[in-house]
Amino acid sequence: MMEAIVLKKFGAFANLDLAQVPTPTITSKQILVKRLAVAVEPYDVHFVAGNAGTASLPVIVGSSIVGEVITVGSEVTDIREVKVGDRIVAAPHLKACAEYVAIGRQAFAVVPDKVSDAVAVSQAVAGQTAYQMINAQLQPQAGETILIHGGAGAVGYTALQLALLRGAKVYTTARQHHQAQLEALGDVTVIDYQQQSLKDVLNQVDYVLDTVGGATLQASLAILAPKGKLVSLVDDPTRYKTSLQDAQQVFMKSRGSDLSKLLQLIAATRVVVQIDQVVPFNLANLKRGYQLSQANQLNGKYVLA
Repeated sequence: MMEAIVLKKFGAFANLDLAQVPTPTITSKQILVKRLAVAVEPYDVHFVAGNAGTASLPVIVGSSIVGEVITVGSEVTDIREVKVGDRIVAAPHLKACAEYVAIGRQAFAVVPDKVSDAVAVSQAVAGQTAYQMINAQLQPQAGETILIHGGAGAVGYTALQLALLRGAKVYTTARQHHQAQLEALGDVTVIDYQQQSLKDVLNQVDYVLDTVGGATLQASLAILAPKGKLVSLVDDPTRYKTSLQDAQQVFMKSRGSDLSKLLQLIAATRVVVQIDQVVPFNLANLKRGYQLSQANQLNGKYVLA
């Protein structure tokens, strides 16, 4: 048996509690890891509230983890180089807030020595999402323009750096007090969404990464070039009347290969990471992290280790 944080009923964070649950038994295509760190993800907060996904309750919460490898399934090393004692990072669907977690062989990346537990886990969901949207879905080229909404957010902050590495001209929306921080990353034009309209700054932009949806997505479609491409993480562009063909909602898929490539960029200091705070792993701190995330009071990731 092991200790885990479980959700007993959807709704309030008070419905999270400690419980003794069976230690996972892995298949031949999984590894078993001992938890070292988890991060609070917006998905976790929405899930607990009952606004994202379904599951049989009670269920272990948490969707990002760095762990030490305890056991390696017999078929894992057929396609992955990993051994007992390695640190790995992954974005499982739930079940991360436990002493031990089973991870599929395709979903994890080995953490480089130069990357801390906190930095690695902070990128398990947000960084991996950014990597897939920029380098697989949008693929901006040198000199092309891209608008990334929410540049100060966890996804946006990594995404704009990845777009800069590809040579794109980057625009991002953020509040004015984040302007200096974002401009310090490179050739980034910050649009204060509280004071400026997109149409007054941009026209015929080549790519858009939407992290907001609704009216922001509609405004983004209006300034997207006829042959441009938009992906939204939170809304379905087909809901809005547009003749544009290349606008779709896309979801992150857990791929260890993508995480590994991102971690190499971080280890080489080509991508920097924002962490708001690192606190001890316990139930009270997890609830507090959920509350801060829900209230949008975090500047970077909230990590429990």
